[in-house]
Amino acid sequence: MELRPRSVKGYPRVNEPVLGPVQVIDIKIDSHGDLFLLSEETSKVYVYNPSEELLYSFGKKGGSFGKLSRPRGLAIDEKRQAIFVADYMRHTILIYDISGRFMYEFGGMGVSPGWFRYPTRLALNGEDQLMVSDLFNKRVQVLNVRFAYKFPLFRVPFVFDRSRDQNEPRSMKTSEMRQYLGPGFEPGQQAEVREHAGPAGTI
Repeated sequence: MELRPRSVKGYPRVNEPVLGPVQVIDIKIDSHGDLFLLSEETSKVYVYNPSEELLYSFGKKGGSFGKLSRPRGLAIDEKRQAIFVADYMRHTILIYDISGRFMYEFGGMGVSPGWFRYPTRLALNGEDQLMVSDLFNKRVQVLNVRFAYKFPLFRVPFVFDRSRDQNEPRSMKTSEMRQYLGPGFEPGQQAEVREHAGPAGTI
């Protein structure tokens, strides 16, 4: 699939030179109709509104903590306003807030519960547990991922616009959301394995 914005002339700038066609490996749509497209090629998630207008993108390519080497799977947790991304080569699951700010990661290469060998796909079940297709361990892990934000997080954060009225909040602009910095993130107990589904390669 090619990522070609329908309503933008040419290709928009997204923290990099002009953006051309991008191969997409996974797609999720939230309850608002927003599209979340994951590219293994660029190690980024591109977020579009229902009109196919680019809102923002996030993700940094690399092989170290907080970066994506070869992302393969994507899941959206709307209740907790979080985005999960599976990194195939780093054997980890990365957690971002809904505005695309990296929060935490867990996992690593191993065979014990909560560890992975080349995770490929992610999904949430009806109990809001994270299901991970753990390819080379030939299993699907079902996890309770526990974490807590140390600041209130809304779908669209609010700021006080001093240019208008010090006491009048307004919705934060998309450009401001991407630079939004709160007091921090508390990972809690990471992930607790609830059950294992038998041999499986994909979800």
